[in-house]
Amino acid sequence: MKNKNVLLLGVLIALVAAAAVLGAVLPRGAGLPGEDAPTLDVTLMTEPAASPTAQEATQEPDASPDASEPAAYLVVTVHNVVYDPIPLTMDGYYTINQPDTGAQNLVHVTPTSVTMHASTCENQDCVGQGEVTLDNRDTRVLGNMIICLPNQVTLALYTPDELDSILTLE
Repeated sequence: MKNKNVLLLGVLIALVAAAAVLGAVLPRGAGLPGEDAPTLDVTLMTEPAASPTAQEATQEPDASPDASEPAAYLVVTVHNVVYDPIPLTMDGYYTINQPDTGAQNLVHVTPTSVTMHASTCENQDCVGQGEVTLDNRDTRVLGNMIICLPNQVTLALYTPDELDSILTLE
């Protein structure tokens, strides 16, 4: 049983490393040749929907975003398509809908953290990966990422400086 867990962890680390290498090598929006990175079609909500399959709320947040530079950005990848970074300026929830597969992920954000709140995937490993913060990224097994393999969704938390470095590599 112990060897099986070690093997599973090794495969997961290899997948994350491969995703990181591909992310650095492939142009943004890979899979959409000749186009800039698409904008993710999500709505910021102040409260989560009743379930990950519930209709997406369109309620606007009560607080207005801070005009200063955000402390962190969320980069979402769905089916190998990297979407434009989302500045994290307030607490809220984003729903990632995939109408073609019926998959849905509910993401909770704060100005300095990201959590996979709910998912339609069967195993719920992504929900169990916990919170990624600017403070704990260096000590987490998956670093700055939360990965939902069944839905093919990756969340990555970056500082503005890290995001600038990534964008200049492309």
